Amino acid sequence: LLVSAWDGAPTTAGAAPSGWGGAPAGHRAAARQVPRPGTVLAAGIIAIVVGALGLVLGLVGFVAYSAMSSELAALEASPELAGSGLDMSGLTTVLLVGVLVLLASGALYLVAGIATTVGRRWGAWTLIAVSVLSIVVTLGQMVTGSGGNGLLGILVSAVVAGLLLTPASLAWLRSPS
Repeated sequence: LLVSAWDGAPTTAGAAPSGWGGAPAGHRAAARQVPRPGTVLAAGIIAIVVGALGLVLGLVGFVAYSAMSSELAALEASPELAGSGLDMSGLTTVLLVGVLVLLASGALYLVAGIATTVGRRWGAWTLIAVSVLSIVVTLGQMVTGSGGNGLLGILVSAVVAGLLLTPASLAWLRSPS
């Protein structure tokens, strides 16, 4: 018996589905899908929370950057520092790049998390890639002493990737859509 893609009623191969005259249902039989495991949903929810927090922190950082960049420019132009050779433009550039990276990664986690929770496999694959990349970059930043989001960032990324790399999650990711 095959399950008809039209109405879910069992049919025999070569027989027309109920309510439809004509073509046999055999070639239209629905493929068996692997049900989405809870680990995939959990990873998507964590990614949504992380992405939303990243966006909020990025927006706060952008407001702080805007206020600080004008203050730093005024400080650099002050008579007390005139001729000292102090250049604040490098610091403001680093701050702006950091804020933009935070906003972009927050948006990426949010979009991929939403896609994953609604069953889009590309969202889960994106979360795996971004989580692994985040772990590598954060470890590199910790080794070089250039900051980063530390152990909490590694832990969250490892949890998201770990949930999506369980055997059940991988079976769902590899199953026909």
